[in-house]
Amino acid sequence: AFCHVVPEDHLADEKADEQGTSAVTKTLVSNLGTYVPHILLERFSVSPESPSLPLVCEFPATILFLDISGFTSLNEKLALLGPRGPELVSKHINSYFSSLITAVNEHGGDVLKFAGDALICMFANPGTGASALRRGHIDPSDDLRLEPRGSRGEGGETEGDRELLETLTLRAVQCGFDIQTRLREYDSNEGFSLTLHIGIGAGNLISLIVGSVEGSWEFLVSGEPLAQLRTAVDNSQSGEVVVSQKAWRLIADKCDGEPRGEDIWIKSIRQGVAVKAFVELPNWPRVDAEGGLRSFIPLAVQARLDSHQIEGWGDELRVATVLFVKLTSEISEEDPRHYCLQIHKVLKVMQTVVFRYEGMVRQFLADDKGTVLIAAFGLPPCSHHDDPLRGVLTALEIHRELHAMDIDSSIGVTTGQVFCGSVGSSVRQEYAMVGDVVNLSARLMVAAEKLKAFVLCDQPSFEQASSSHSSSVLFQPLDPIHVKGKQHLIPIYRPLFPSSLSSSSPVAKK
Repeated sequence: AFCHVVPEDHLADEKADEQGTSAVTKTLVSNLGTYVPHILLERFSVSPESPSLPLVCEFPATILFLDISGFTSLNEKLALLGPRGPELVSKHINSYFSSLITAVNEHGGDVLKFAGDALICMFANPGTGASALRRGHIDPSDDLRLEPRGSRGEGGETEGDRELLETLTLRAVQCGFDIQTRLREYDSNEGFSLTLHIGIGAGNLISLIVGSVEGSWEFLVSGEPLAQLRTAVDNSQSGEVVVSQKAWRLIADKCDGEPRGEDIWIKSIRQGVAVKAFVELPNWPRVDAEGGLRSFIPLAVQARLDSHQIEGWGDELRVATVLFVKLTSEISEEDPRHYCLQIHKVLKVMQTVVFRYEGMVRQFLADDKGTVLIAAFGLPPCSHHDDPLRGVLTALEIHRELHAMDIDSSIGVTTGQVFCGSVGSSVRQEYAMVGDVVNLSARLMVAAEKLKAFVLCDQPSFEQASSSHSSSVLFQPLDPIHVKGKQHLIPIYRPLFPSSLSSSSPVAKK
């Protein structure tokens, strides 16, 4: 037997090293936590492990949609400044977002998603969503329905749900009024201003955790409140708070309102509720949640946080190819469990194709425009000389794979300079791409649906993909189109699927 006595001062040094490592990891986990919504932090504070199965839960919530008006014009004007343009766009959008995030948090709201120039915020009973997220795992082979949650009336809520929704909706309306009072307009001091449109929907919210390809998961919310926003946001004029008919019925005896199309403009609040800001989570940050958090965060963010001293992994200007993919087939939400499994399968197909070509899934979200995946090629930590071709091939393969599942899609592909980095504030942020090319990709996605072209590319994507030595894609020029935010007609091209393409394509990852 061998026995070695370790000096006490050496033990003290080891303990100090362990404490130092723990402190660094806690800081890292805290920083990672700013890239996910509070509902996920609640889940990880209790169950820190990464997901292993798709998950669905349903609970009453109110959604507050903050839509910034003037963002398209801002992009168009600042694009004329060249390389400084996207950076200035990011500067101003961050300044405005930071103030909006603070206001939402002060009223107890949770910023779920950054949807381009908008914020999707949730008001729910604290802990309700996180509790459901911990117990809602489902096996993809299991097609059982969710168990009923008691007696339900109109809209599928229990009496207790309706009382809770009334309070949550009033809080969201109060938050909207506060924001429109203090932050209704942002002056850039550079010749342009930003204003707000606010829409509110209420009802049973469906939250999903789906994906899993290469350990990457996405958090998605859908359901009645999001569907209501499709008219509420459009019916909201600058400086107004507009609620859906469902939300109005919950608060009609406590507010004054006026019709705005199918929805109601809230003119005043006669009887409000107490404002409750977010309370710090008691068991956060916890170091064992690092892996779970990373599964929801793009590699570009992880690389930046892990190696922030390495040049090129901070906020920067890059040339990227951007894809917007919209699911144009309706997937029924009547059975949340079946809906989750369908979305899970669809996302896995899209993740598989994007990752095969070494692209990044920037975001997967459902908003007032539908269910959309945003992907990019050319962002850290992977970039290639043929990223435009990879983007085009990815779009074609995604469309083919989804069509085989009886899911239709419309896809926009653009290439150009973007400012990529974090948008938001130090307490809630997301990795994003900012620039005219991003907006154009979204416009082409919409145009592809209208023209039944399935996939549309801009001219730079067409030219660079065509010139690649490994390209076998043919393109069909279509008539130029008008798009929002552009004064001139935009040339568009429809890529045609090469019959010889397979997963062994020379540009695909081996």
